[in-house]
Amino acid sequence: MYDYALGQASSCDRNSKSPNDGWYANKDGDGIIRTEVNPGRNEQVLMDVEGAGAIVRFWSTNLTWRFSNGTLRFYFDGSDTPQMQGRLRDILGGNMLVGGIISTKTGGFQENHDGKGYILSAVNLYLPIPYVKGRKVTYDGTDSPFHFIINR
Repeated sequence: MYDYALGQASSCDRNSKSPNDGWYANKDGDGIIRTEVNPGRNEQVLMDVEGAGAIVRFWSTNLTWRFSNGTLRFYFDGSDTPQMQGRLRDILGGNMLVGGIISTKTGGFQENHDGKGYILSAVNLYLPIPYVKGRKVTYDGTDSPFHFIINR
């Protein structure tokens, strides 16, 4: 038995299962668990786990020309009410929870896709966020694709 385990929730394409079954599937911005309707809003469930643990890293990237900077919501220990919420960039790459290198924006790069230039940028949060009975993280935004990695 192990004293700890590392887990991850991400936006990866879950159609890539084996070399004979969708191995090169590349729709990585659509990997949410489900969509829930909560008090008049649609929330994409990014992570939903049971048991004790901690989120230790949360990364997201976006296309700046169409990024909605939607709302992240953190539900602790089975609650139906989010105990922490805010705009994605404020939580992951701003000073809402912590500043400095613990919560930061990374430089963007410009890419030309189908004759359209756009800038890709990312945000990172390295603040441990513990939970006892479980954790659900949702995103309420219009971004498609929406890329993320949550390490726990």
